[in-house]
Amino acid sequence: VCGGKVEKIGDEVAYRCINASCKAQALERIKYAISKGKFDIAGIGDEIVEKLFNLGYVKDIADIFSLDARKLFLAGVGEKNALKIYESIQKSKVIDYDKFITALGIRYVGEQTAKLLANKFIPIDRLIEARLEEFLEIKGIGDVVANSIYKFFRDENNVKLIRKMLENGVKIIYPTEGKESPISGKIIVVTGTLKNFSRQDIINLITKLGGKVSESVSSKVDFIIVGESPGSKYKKAQELGIKTISEEEFISLTGKTLTELIDIIKKKNDELKLF
Repeated sequence: VCGGKVEKIGDEVAYRCINASCKAQALERIKYAISKGKFDIAGIGDEIVEKLFNLGYVKDIADIFSLDARKLFLAGVGEKNALKIYESIQKSKVIDYDKFITALGIRYVGEQTAKLLANKFIPIDRLIEARLEEFLEIKGIGDVVANSIYKFFRDENNVKLIRKMLENGVKIIYPTEGKESPISGKIIVVTGTLKNFSRQDIINLITKLGGKVSESVSSKVDFIIVGESPGSKYKKAQELGIKTISEEEFISLTGKTLTELIDIIKKKNDELKLF
């Protein structure tokens, strides 16, 4: 339909279009990109996206970021809601690198693979220009996924779409200092009450720094953060010989001060805050 390239991926029988600007796929890609875990734009449901698309105001995800309240109003959105959606779009323009990669809709690339790519290839141009061999070298990325990523960025339509998003005001927030944090890739369990962080704050912080929070204790866990009045997870960790650290030791491990960590959490919460 779009004239773009099609590829036979892995052992699949069907051929699939890998052009992110393909009209036949654009609508679903837009819906995917604005959902939670990606750009997370509040207030725009499927019906509104379809109206904007059919009116020609939005042809791809990049067009979302050039919308104004007037176009939303013309698409049938009430004046008050149109203003709220416009404000939500402006807030969503600031996005973490891994979420930006996820929002691209690359086949086989979910949140975890996006984090691997975000920590390895900084800035976005580095990812676009990466060789297939570099993807294959990453632990956790196999042949099928690596080839899918590589072919996505070899398509000039996909690269143009990324450039268009940036031109329309999208700002990518790259991992701190352009390198992996000391807990990047670590699987961490938290038990007990912490002095400086709520449970949701510590989860957001660990995730922001590249780690993964597990709700259960197993041999795959790298270490467990122990607060006051720890539960059964602490006992199980001892039985399995898993390393346990205090809240203070965790702060030290990050290489940052408590103030810096709280600022990271605050910035994250501000990005998530709705009206």
